[in-house]
Amino acid sequence: MNHQPLPHPFLTLPQGAMPAMTPMTPLSAVLTTTVTTATFMVATVAMIAMIPVAACMMSTAAMAQPAAAATGALSSDALEEASARGLAWLVAAHHPDGSWGSAAFRGSAAVTAQTVMAFAAAGSTPSSGRHAGVVARGIDSLLACANPDGLIAGNEQAAHGPMYAHAYATMALAEAYGETDDDERVAEILVRARDLIERTQNDAGGWRYQPVRRDAISP
Repeated sequence: MNHQPLPHPFLTLPQGAMPAMTPMTPLSAVLTTTVTTATFMVATVAMIAMIPVAACMMSTAAMAQPAAAATGALSSDALEEASARGLAWLVAAHHPDGSWGSAAFRGSAAVTAQTVMAFAAAGSTPSSGRHAGVVARGIDSLLACANPDGLIAGNEQAAHGPMYAHAYATMALAEAYGETDDDERVAEILVRARDLIERTQNDAGGWRYQPVRRDAISP
C-alpha cells in the first residue's frame, strides 16, 4: 500500500472540532478522516492509561542511557532479525478464529488490531506479503467484531471498556482497505466506525473507555 503520511492528529483536530462529512464525500477522504480521528482517539485514551507509569518509564530510560552508549546502536540486521522473530511468535500465537490475545484478553479486538498493524508495518497486507494469509484472517476477525451501531469490539472486559479496541480496529481496517476480498463491506464498517467516534466525542475533544458521550464528560 502507498499511503500518504497523515498530519499529526493533535494539530489536525482542534478541541471539540471534527471534519464535517457529507454523503458525497469521496471514500478516500472518509478513510483519511477515519484514520486521523481514530489515531487522535487512541492517543487520548492512551494518555489516561499511561499517566501512572510515566515517571517509572522516564526513570528506566535514564538508567538505560549509559548502557546504550556503551553497547552502541543496534545494526539494521539485528533489528530485522528481532522483527522477524517477533512476527514468527505472533504467527504461532494466532488463534483459529483469526484473533490474538491471551488470558483475560483472549479475543480482544484491540490486541488483534495492533497485531495486524505490526504485520502491515512489516510489509504484509491481506493480499500480499509473506504473512498475507495471517493478516487476512486477522482482518476477518475484526470484521466479525463490527456491530450495527458502528462499535468494533471483541472481548474487552479487561480493558475498562471497548473504545480503545474500537479505535485500534478502525485504524487497522482503514490500513487494510483496498487490499481485502470485500472492500465494500470494509468501507461500510469504517463509515459506521467513524460516525461512532464522532458522536461519542466530548466538548473538550476527548474520549474515554465507553462508547457514550457522557462517559467522556469531565465532572
